[in-house]
Amino acid sequence: DLLLAEFNGQLRPGDTLARPGGDEFLILLEGVSDYAEAARTAGELQEALARPFALQRHRVRARVSIGVSFYPENGEDADTLVRAADYAMYLAKREGGNRYVKCLPGMPTPGEAPQRE
Repeated sequence: DLLLAEFNGQLRPGDTLARPGGDEFLILLEGVSDYAEAARTAGELQEALARPFALQRHRVRARVSIGVSFYPENGEDADTLVRAADYAMYLAKREGGNRYVKCLPGMPTPGEAPQRE
C-alpha cells in the first residue's frame, strides 16, 4: 500500500502505525506530549503525502485531514483517545480538509452531547 509506506517513512522508531480500515490511519507518537511537536509531525506527513505519486497510471496527490488527541487530557484509554482524535479529524474535514486539528479537553466526541456550562 503506497500511503502506508509513505506514512512509515515519516515516523520515528517507537511510533506505531495502524490502519483500522478504509482511508483512515492511526498513529501513536510515543513520547510526544506537546501540540507543537504533534503539529510538526502532522505537517511533515501532509507534506510527504502531498507529493504526486502514480496510482493506476494516474498522478495523484493525497489530501490529509488529521485529528490530534493527547493522553490524559482527551482520555485515559485507547478507545476514548481514538474517538477524540476522530472527532478532531472530522472538524478538520469540515474546515475544508487538508489540515490538522487538536481535540481540546471537554470537546464532545461523536455520539456525545456537548457539555453546557
